[in-house]
Amino acid sequence: SFRFLQQQIPFNKQFNSNGHKYKLY
Repeated sequence: SFRFLQQQIPFNKQFNSNGHKYKLY
């Protein structure tokens, strides 16, 4: 699942600020 996160970095970058939302992906 971690590799999937790296592919979605551009999309999850905004969620990364919240942290917990970033973990949903």
